[in-house]
Amino acid sequence: MAIANVIAGSLSSSPVSLVNLSAPSTVDIGGTLTAANVINGFNTSAAASSGSVQFPTAASIAAALPNPLALRVGDSFVFSQFTTGAFTATLTTNTGLTLSGTPGVGTGPVGGRFQFRCTAVPTLVDGTGATFTVTRVG
Repeated sequence: MAIANVIAGSLSSSPVSLVNLSAPSTVDIGGTLTAANVINGFNTSAAASSGSVQFPTAASIAAALPNPLALRVGDSFVFSQFTTGAFTATLTTNTGLTLSGTPGVGTGPVGGRFQFRCTAVPTLVDGTGATFTVTRVG
């Protein structure tokens, strides 16, 4: 039996799928996430008081992708927000983003997952014209 199967807790022949993740960003209450923060997939906030963390614009997210003009409607990725403090961090929208679901990540330590789904593709390499729906999925 392969070691990958032991790690997965399975007796099947399917290997474990590992993903190399970047270190989380640390944008706190009152800050604005960069496109790189969102694409890297994980942010933590100390949340010493209740407040908001703003998403970047849809154009900046599209422009930060390896090939913005290859983006298609329906392409998506997941971003996680983790709050370590005793207060609520609410994620807020920005130009070109439509929020769906509950944007708040409650009193910490607690996390939330958000799916970014492309709803309009960029017309220029700088991301102009791109839009995303952001849905809380966890």
